[in-house]
This record gives sequence, C-alpha cells and structure tokens, in this order.
Amino acid sequence: MLALDAEGEIWSWALDFGSAHSLARGPERRGPQSPRPLASGTRILQVAAGDDHSLLLTEVGEVLAFGSNHAHQLGVESWDGPPVAEYPIPVCMPEGLRVSEVSAGAEHSAAVDENGALWTWGQSQNGQLGRIGEDFTAYNRP
Repeated sequence: MLALDAEGEIWSWALDFGSAHSLARGPERRGPQSPRPLASGTRILQVAAGDDHSLLLTEVGEVLAFGSNHAHQLGVESWDGPPVAEYPIPVCMPEGLRVSEVSAGAEHSAAVDENGALWTWGQSQNGQLGRIGEDFTAYNRP
C-alpha cells in the first residue's frame, strides 16, 4: 500500500512475501510491514499504483516510477538493471515537459502534461495506450 501525507511524503507498507518489488522496500521487506516513509528526495504531489508498479508526481512536474518493468511500464528508455526497480527512478519524459497528473494501470502508465496532452507507455496488448494505427506491443517510453 502507498499513502501520500500532507507534507508530500510517500509511505509504504503491506503484508509482503517477496513476490513483487513495487513497494520500494528493499530486500528486508518480507512479512508484515509497518508504515515507513520512502526516501524520494523531493516533495510528491500525487501517487498512482498499478498491479506491480507505482508512479510518483513531483512538485516540479517530474514523474518517478518503481516496481516491475516487465512490460516497460516504468518508462525507461534502456534498462540494464534487474526486472524491478526497488526505488523511484525518473521516467524518460521529453526534456522540459511538466506533468500535472499520473495514472498507473495493470501493466501500463499514463501522464497528462501541463498543456493537457496525454502520454502513455507500457503494455498495449489490448490497445490500452490509445496509440491508433500502431501494433499492440509494449512501449518503453512515453
């Protein structure tokens, strides 16, 4: 579970037996957990949780992601790391773009920028990214 407090701090907790790394808890996270803050290093305005990944929107309009990346739902252009990101990493949005809202689906992610444009990435097997005329594959960046 994730919660956002009034100061922009993210808290995570769950009954976790190591099946997914979407809580940014690290390897010591087995068994019941008490709420504890995530060290994101910046004030968070919004949190969105998908099946095995989560998105954070910072006060400067940057999107951070963590959890599973098996369907490219973290929005990183190239990924040499493990199949999960245990701590928040920046999504590869176009430089200078400010995001105003984020959403996380089962295996896909979306963001709306300050001009109202929709950006999507991740699994599009059923057309959930809304990319008309493109094949239904996974996209690793917005």
